[in-house]
Amino acid sequence: MLAAAEPSPHNPALYVAVWTGMRRGEIYGLRWQDVDLDTRRIYVRQSIQYDATVGIYFKEPKTKSGRRSVAITQADAEVLRKHSLRQAQHRMKLGGFEKDGGLYK
Repeated sequence: MLAAAEPSPHNPALYVAVWTGMRRGEIYGLRWQDVDLDTRRIYVRQSIQYDATVGIYFKEPKTKSGRRSVAITQADAEVLRKHSLRQAQHRMKLGGFEKDGGLYK
């Protein structure tokens, strides 16, 4: 499944979902400041939500246990490093714009 998803822009999110069990909203709510590739930890501090009247918005976890750190594998860290590089290359093509820090924007 992961190999088949390799060309997809959602491949990094799929890797994180498979190996951490994080929820979709938590994964797509991640920012680079929430990821420490050196220590291989992801810090869940917010999630992305959708409401038909409001649209897409970010919210903090409902409970204290929802704010947590999650260990990632070395393979996850490598996938995220490659993703970061692709994002940087894409930003350079756009003239260095779009620096919001989101992993999946």
